[in-house]
Amino acid sequence: MNSKNIDPFSQLNRLKLWALRYLRRRDILLFALTAFSYFFLLATFRSHPRIAIPAAFVYTFLIFLIGFDLIVGRRNSEYARSAVLREFFEQLGNEVFCDVKKYRITIFRQSPFNAEYIVPWYRYTKGDNDIITPALKSHAKYRKGEGHTGDAWENHGQELILASFPDFQGSREEFAKYYKLLKIDSDTISELSDMMVSVRTIISYGFEGESGNFLGVLSIDLEEPLSIDEETGSPVIGETFLYADTLLHTLRSINIVLQGFANAETRTK
Repeated sequence: MNSKNIDPFSQLNRLKLWALRYLRRRDILLFALTAFSYFFLLATFRSHPRIAIPAAFVYTFLIFLIGFDLIVGRRNSEYARSAVLREFFEQLGNEVFCDVKKYRITIFRQSPFNAEYIVPWYRYTKGDNDIITPALKSHAKYRKGEGHTGDAWENHGQELILASFPDFQGSREEFAKYYKLLKIDSDTISELSDMMVSVRTIISYGFEGESGNFLGVLSIDLEEPLSIDEETGSPVIGETFLYADTLLHTLRSINIVLQGFANAETRTK
């Protein structure tokens, strides 16, 4: 099957995405052990039903407790990771985009079900505490080289991409026409949120690991236009200078955090 036809946001793949966040390979072994134990209890029931029935109830209860504890623990771990990134996102907002009324910061990672796409993994909007749930709800996806987010993936670890967009005056039709010029598929455009119609600036950067591996893309959506100051040649967002040094320093810090996450995932699989 052509991988382009694999929808990373089908109901089955959304369930798999949830499982990917909270389940590990060792859980398969636990499931296999559970299945074997139930088979053993079933065989025992034929000759010793008085022993097998209470044992099955106790075993089921214990397995439920173990499974619940594992999932809650991993969920807490995932939210602890997101809390670290949220601090960096909030820092960017307070120090770099303090005069921007509305902005959104997203970290995209490669889809576990279709490696041709990157999908939201964490998403922060000004004032949000939970940056996982908005990412799970999103239908945004980009191929390598598709739009500015896809360009950041294709050129990860190389350059910071700053892109300015015209004022679409709230017209989704004009928005779609312009995005098609960026070589973004119509299906992808149709799934983008209405907020993107109001976005005037996108800042994108592709993170790279220690061995040159791709770690993800940071995409910042701003509802303020990008311009260049005539006297200094510096970028301006709205009426505020873009503090590039602070931005780049924060990006390097996020890169280190994502490398740590990748190392931890490798050890816990």
